[in-house]
Amino acid sequence: MSTHTFEECRLIALKYAKKVDWQTSGLDTKYYSFSYRRGWLKELCSHMRRGESAYCVYCYEFEDETAYVGVTRNFARRYAWHRSCGVIKKSKCKIKKSTILETGVTAETAGERELYWFEELSKTHRMIQSAKHIGALGPNSTARYTVEECMKSAETFKRRVDWWRAKPSMYAYARYHGWLSKCCAHMKQRAWTVEDCVNAAKKYASTYQWRKSSDAKLYTYAFRHGTLELCKSNLSRGV
Repeated sequence: MSTHTFEECRLIALKYAKKVDWQTSGLDTKYYSFSYRRGWLKELCSHMRRGESAYCVYCYEFEDETAYVGVTRNFARRYAWHRSCGVIKKSKCKIKKSTILETGVTAETAGERELYWFEELSKTHRMIQSAKHIGALGPNSTARYTVEECMKSAETFKRRVDWWRAKPSMYAYARYHGWLSKCCAHMKQRAWTVEDCVNAAKKYASTYQWRKSSDAKLYTYAFRHGTLELCKSNLSRGV
């Protein structure tokens, strides 16, 4: 009979939002059965919720020091999907570590917590996904907002980025349903100029630093409008 430690079983249990998901997982079912025989289930499943599944925030770290952060109700199922056709499958490097960063997250706070961990990981890793994709739970999310609620929330902000940072779940929901233009109609959209891009480029030593900075939008503007080469010549090292 196989023997497992309490800590091994605890780490496995953290992958799942519901007992039934762990019990029927296949690969990890032996840990469930062992925990059941030892009487550990109540403690190991304390983070799980009855009824509606809670979310967890997870991270994949790769050998090239890149990272991916996401939110899911079922860590094991999401990991299998990423291995078959998602970010793990598409990555040019092998995955080094997969980690559950936080459990027991509600649909209403999932976007905020994902954004928090995205920004934390950005300090030490090159993130695979863009920050603009953070906070979206998709059409099956239990978070539900009306267009009126989204518009009322957006009214308190002057810029889209401020709304996105404060209410990423609501922003993502509005974007998914095509309401952004209506919700952000009162926000002023600044028209960038070539001079703005050149001045931004002067702050950085390389285009990589520029792309990863708070001036990333100016980099994108320069790239799309064919002025990137001019801006490159104005980088602090001319690279």
